[in-house]
Amino acid sequence: MQVLNISYIKIIIFFILFNLSFATQIITTTDFSTKILIDLKLEYLIIGECGAGEIKFPKVNKLSNTLITNEKLYEIMPKVVIGREGSFQENRLGTKQELKEIGIEPFIFYSAGPNSTLEDFYKDLKNLGKVLGKEDIINNSIKKLKDSYNRLENKKKLKKAVFISSVGDTLGVVGSGGILKDLLLKTDISNLIENKADNYFKISWEFILDNEIDIIYILSKDEEESQNKYDQLRNSKLLNQKKAMLKNEVYFLNYFDIAPNIKFLDVIENLNTTNLKRLSI
Repeated sequence: MQVLNISYIKIIIFFILFNLSFATQIITTTDFSTKILIDLKLEYLIIGECGAGEIKFPKVNKLSNTLITNEKLYEIMPKVVIGREGSFQENRLGTKQELKEIGIEPFIFYSAGPNSTLEDFYKDLKNLGKVLGKEDIINNSIKKLKDSYNRLENKKKLKKAVFISSVGDTLGVVGSGGILKDLLLKTDISNLIENKADNYFKISWEFILDNEIDIIYILSKDEEESQNKYDQLRNSKLLNQKKAMLKNEVYFLNYFDIAPNIKFLDVIENLNTTNLKRLSI
């Protein structure tokens, strides 16, 4: 009986290790895709992430701050690699066709593009579920997200906001392209740059100065970086007479919040309640 029990335990251990070795199969090359998998509680599938700079994700193996080489990718041989369209080139990770031929499935979140919508994000998630064999889990998440979003009312716009991505001789802002547009539908905030369907682009200071601004959101990877940008903005004195600056309605907003992300409902709530970190004067 004891021998039988030991043999049985060995078989169980074998199957557990076998399943884990099969499940651990993804390399992510964008920070937001890593976070999506973490929020879906699928981080155990990630064998490594790269391309996120200094950002660290607990329990996720960091391969490199920058994009790994195709030689390194071929050495690791994941089942799936998630990246941007531009990453799948011969001189980078390799073309999509090349990767498929050696058994690596390339996956792209097209909803990270400038003209994307939440529907595009749902479509990406659905495709991700198919690629990972996790359709039940991910489709259930999609349904919950859709139902919750659709229950929110479209709000009348009462405040003008500008979403700044950098401050310097030129001004980097976020336009009406991308998922941000759908998020703002459920808030009383309108994007000052609503007629430019791009995610990030440069704009003249004159355009900003000619418009009233109720709120400023400074996007960055962490609060300290946003604070530094705010200090730079105040020192320039170009916007100091705007309502947002006079009332210190200037907030840190994480880049993750307007990228494809599972927790976009929290972002909507935070924008509606200004439950965000107000930057210091």
